[in-house]
Amino acid sequence: EVDAVLCGSAFNTSLPLATVELLAALRAESKPQFLLTTAHLSSEHDAALTREFDRVVRVQEKATGISRGVLVPTLRQRYHYFSGTDADKTQLLLQVLQDGD
Repeated sequence: EVDAVLCGSAFNTSLPLATVELLAALRAESKPQFLLTTAHLSSEHDAALTREFDRVVRVQEKATGISRGVLVPTLRQRYHYFSGTDADKTQLLLQVLQDGD
């Protein structure tokens, strides 16, 4: 949810200072590739992100028929609620991924 993480409030047309500083730090020693995802993107956030990521390539859902509204129709979602440490969370994530094979 790139808009929620990087853009700030709903009607911001520019990125908050904390976001600009974070991106500068990430880019300081290398040229990272960013994969930005979101379910909905307002025109304000679209403008702000397009200015920051000027070579952005957008991939949108274009399915029709039974898959309409689904970008990856074979993707399965699983929700796991737990309490524990980060190590416990990592172990659970690994187990879910292994079970998906």
